[in-house]
Amino acid sequence: MKAPSASTNVDDVRDERSELTARELRELEQLLIAEREAVQARLRLRFENAADHPASLADDLDQASKDQDQGLVLRLADKEFKLLREIEHALAKFSYVLAGGRREVGL
Repeated sequence: MKAPSASTNVDDVRDERSELTARELRELEQLLIAEREAVQARLRLRFENAADHPASLADDLDQASKDQDQGLVLRLADKEFKLLREIEHALAKFSYVLAGGRREVGL
């Protein structure tokens, strides 16, 4: 890392390993945290809504429609879980980099 001059904020100095300043890294980390919370909220809502539907339906068409809706909910939930894993992985990398680490964080 380049030494800051007397008038330079340490957070604004770019690390030679990164294209981003420490401040920019922290801002991105906060965005990822907010996105993680949004994904978690969407997942909770999806599963709450799926659990709220009554199990007894009048006819086969209603059951087929419900099954199709549940399939869609499960596919969307699977995508949300994958996104959540990617966000968690990125946050682990941010934590390591901001703590001064130099190696890659594995899955």
